[in-house]
Amino acid sequence: MGDSLERYLSKSLSFLLRHNNDEFPISIDGRGFASMDDVLAAINAHSGTKGTITAEDVFRIVSSDEKGRFQISEEPGLTLIRALSGHSFPVEIEGEDFVPQAPLWFGTTMEAYERIDAHGLTMTAKLKTRLREDREDAERVAATRRGSPLLVEVDAETLYSEGHRFLKLANGEVVTNPVARERCTLHPFASPKP
Repeated sequence: MGDSLERYLSKSLSFLLRHNNDEFPISIDGRGFASMDDVLAAINAHSGTKGTITAEDVFRIVSSDEKGRFQISEEPGLTLIRALSGHSFPVEIEGEDFVPQAPLWFGTTMEAYERIDAHGLTMTAKLKTRLREDREDAERVAATRRGSPLLVEVDAETLYSEGHRFLKLANGEVVTNPVARERCTLHPFASPKP
């Protein structure tokens, strides 16, 4: 599988499993799982000249995904797949309760500066805010996006003391509800270009 096909499949999986809509009408259960067969049918119906995507292609993408965005579950006679986070529709997020001991970080771009400066980390299309424990990890996320990178430092300890619940996912992300502006410190930074 070439790089462009891998990128297409990864983006298709993210879009389909995080933002299920009329374009890809598949059944996704309350935990975010969909049948691998349904996912393949939906992606192949829209793949055009990309060729037929197979379950082996999906397994390869999931196993090589450095961000750990997806999970596959094997049940007797059925293979299921889901996105772990970033959903724009309600799903039961499975993670461990997490008590922050330091700031958490959010990587984005300067294009989001005014919105975050005015409102904090609010709901956009996604229902939960996805944070990182490691500042450098958040910097890497910001640097991969188009535009000038912006790092948001979240006062997670204060949020926790105010009743915010944090969950740590299997991929290392920490998720919580939207974060008010007064709990965010904005740090524009320059990232080295490859």
